[in-house]
Amino acid sequence: FARLPQEDFGEGITLLDGKLYQLTWQSNKAYVYDLKTGKKLWSASNHGLRNRGASAAIHNGLLYLISNKAFFIMEARTGRIIVRKTLPYSVDVTSTPLLTDKEIIFGTAKEGLVALDNQTLEEKWKCPVGDALIYTSPYSRPVSGTIETTPVLAGKMIAVGASDGTIYGVDK
Repeated sequence: FARLPQEDFGEGITLLDGKLYQLTWQSNKAYVYDLKTGKKLWSASNHGLRNRGASAAIHNGLLYLISNKAFFIMEARTGRIIVRKTLPYSVDVTSTPLLTDKEIIFGTAKEGLVALDNQTLEEKWKCPVGDALIYTSPYSRPVSGTIETTPVLAGKMIAVGASDGTIYGVDK
């Protein structure tokens, strides 16, 4: 199909409209391939764009992703970065953002679950979690309220599993 350059370590992938979107871990790159031919359509390698295994969420032709200490919104068709918001905490985790009608919700390396307002991108709330049983998030050691999983919307509740061994439910 397609082969990444040897220096890249591929991680999370997302599929939309016959295109495969892939992020790399530490080489700060994103690639997009045609699903039928494997042809590379575009790549991006700027602004600290990298990931550790999470996939991008896609809505209305836009990619929403977290990477290192930043939140990104990109055009899915071209790879153009529309928004790069620096965050005050590490999001070097495998949590794919959950997009709701009013919020963008994702896990962090030390702050638990975080929600941004989907219009202003300002933080709306946090759900702290206990210390991780095992430290899976790189560069974090005790204390580490890590969420590596992707939150899901279940009716009016947001459910997420944390590294402290607990499944949390947050009323929306």
